[in-house]
Amino acid sequence: MKYAILLHAGGLARVPTAITLAERHPEALVYFGLECAEAVAVRDAIGASRVVVVGKAFDTLTEAVNVLPAVIVAGVTDLIVTTEPGHLGRAAMIARILAWRRPVRILAHASAPDASQSMTYRSPYWVTVADWWRAWIVRLTGRVMFPSNR
Repeated sequence: MKYAILLHAGGLARVPTAITLAERHPEALVYFGLECAEAVAVRDAIGASRVVVVGKAFDTLTEAVNVLPAVIVAGVTDLIVTTEPGHLGRAAMIARILAWRRPVRILAHASAPDASQSMTYRSPYWVTVADWWRAWIVRLTGRVMFPSNR
């Protein structure tokens, strides 16, 4: 098995979990779909050679769209998606749709919640449904449709 980690941007509270996962899987690279404060913090903690920034994502879907082809080319068999608990279900769902019938398994791992979110926060239902549709459109057509500002 070859592991990689996808840390979704959105809060520095997510960084310690990514660092712990990187320590647990010393062969794993940590991927980001855009250059962000979280990428800088992880790079400082585990070294630049283990951090890969792919693209300029603008939301959860495009982070996964940017990262998934890179991890498949790298021969990754297990991609650990990590983000805060209230966002993890939607992020993992998107990654699983994009990875459907591809040689990479998506594993979900919750990080600490972002300080601005309560412990009971969950991605809004309408956002989850919209991203389900958007992920299938990408998977079936290869094109990101209906871009959002999330």
